[in-house]
Amino acid sequence: MISFLKIQGNLPLKHIVKYCRMMASIDRKRQLFEGENTQMLKIGLENKLFSEIESGLPDGIVKERVLYLLKWYRKKAERYKFFTYIGTSASILLPAILALLNSEALCHYLPDDCVKSFQVILPILGSVGAAFYAFLQSKDNWIRYRTTVEQIKQKTVYYITQFETTNTVDPSVEKAFLKQIEDICASEIAEWRRNRTDATSELKGNYDPRDSQP
Repeated sequence: MISFLKIQGNLPLKHIVKYCRMMASIDRKRQLFEGENTQMLKIGLENKLFSEIESGLPDGIVKERVLYLLKWYRKKAERYKFFTYIGTSASILLPAILALLNSEALCHYLPDDCVKSFQVILPILGSVGAAFYAFLQSKDNWIRYRTTVEQIKQKTVYYITQFETTNTVDPSVEKAFLKQIEDICASEIAEWRRNRTDATSELKGNYDPRDSQP
């Protein structure tokens, strides 16, 4: 591309390189902007759907239950999504920082005592953080809570469609709908307990009391 531009425009190489860097920077900013817009669009669409669910469901305890579950599971999904991003970022950055500290690149900028302290502290933080990340199972919880939200939304939208068709509350249909929602929650709780038991057993299996003996 650089040779082509140089031949066509008869421009100096440094101007062509500067132009290519500028275009690459513009492209990166455009991709970042589009990614942020896509995320904001998804959040806006979900908020709109939640509003339509709130206005579409007939008033009563079923409506209160569904809205409570949607908000609770959505909040949990967002929290564990944040934990997942933090854990993933730390797992990438900490080894890179430690590699820099072990090299001679920072010896001229940081005191030796400071470098040695970081060399001790960072691996400890990484080990503790990895243990907590494995125990919390952030990614698995994020996916499970997010899946539960989508399942509840699917059943609720289908129920609202039936309600709008007849414009009357059928007790048998409402009871069946509530049972479907509770079955989804029961399945999620059972999976949570199973994962928590597996995680606790794994931690106990990895623990050896002899490791703490001098």
